[in-house]
Amino acid sequence: MSRSIYVGIPLLVLLLVLQTSALPYLQVGGITPQLALLAAISWGLQRGAAEGMVWAFFAGMMLDAFSFAPQGTTAISLMVAILAVTRLQQVVPENPVLLPVLLTGLTFAVYLALSLVVLWLTGHSFSWSNVSQVLPAVVLHGLLGLPASWLARTLDRMLFPRPIEA
Repeated sequence: MSRSIYVGIPLLVLLLVLQTSALPYLQVGGITPQLALLAAISWGLQRGAAEGMVWAFFAGMMLDAFSFAPQGTTAISLMVAILAVTRLQQVVPENPVLLPVLLTGLTFAVYLALSLVVLWLTGHSFSWSNVSQVLPAVVLHGLLGLPASWLARTLDRMLFPRPIEA
């Protein structure tokens, strides 16, 4: 296992505490940014599917501990979304500004769709009024994907410094 998880778990706990304590008071258009999910998505886009799925598992399990959804719903949905989008990332041209926004938004959309399907399959009810917030949530998290990707790139360079070539 990569040493990034030793930084990832405490970071995800910190983001989850911040997300559940302060961010409900700092909503954007009635939507609370999902910082732990953004961190997992950004790390997956930065380091690849395997590490992104590990971060997604831990972020999802922590988030599910505080939700009414069946345990593992967030983790599985986010892991599948990160796997799918990191595969797509390999075939699209690199763009350091536009690509993080589009791929983060797409990952978040796939995650939300899978979560709704899991809730529906397990017989849990959800409000259709919340479904109307899916597009604004995808756009918000897509836009937040840019600074999140920059932070993930910085963390990657700190954890895995590149050797200096002579």
